[in-house]
Amino acid sequence: MNEDEVAVVDAVHFAISQGINLSQISLSSDGNASLPIFNSDGECIGIEMGKVSSLFEVLVALINSGLPLEQVLPLVTSNAARVLKLKTKGGISETHDVDFVLLTDNFNIDKVWSKGQLLVDEGNALKWGTFESQ
Repeated sequence: MNEDEVAVVDAVHFAISQGINLSQISLSSDGNASLPIFNSDGECIGIEMGKVSSLFEVLVALINSGLPLEQVLPLVTSNAARVLKLKTKGGISETHDVDFVLLTDNFNIDKVWSKGQLLVDEGNALKWGTFESQ
């Protein structure tokens, strides 16, 4: 993190300390996005790629910071879907296009389903995305 950035965990705890209702906070990522790198003069000197795992890492960090899963999960599911107007995401129902992640007791990813397909089993990827390497 750069010196002028605020960690998500710190920002969420600050918002709570200021009386902000967690239903007003959403977290989302743009995995594999281009992230410019700037030098001290503000000139772009390179580009990094955003990590697909960053949102999950923040979810686990928020839980490890003492927030219960049932308070943290909506930040990355229903709250984010509502703000982004993704009507078929963010919940589980007959009308939702559900992507589902099953975690172990230690909050490690065990299984992932998307569009009815098992993509991760016992923590091992079964399918790879366009920009992922095996």
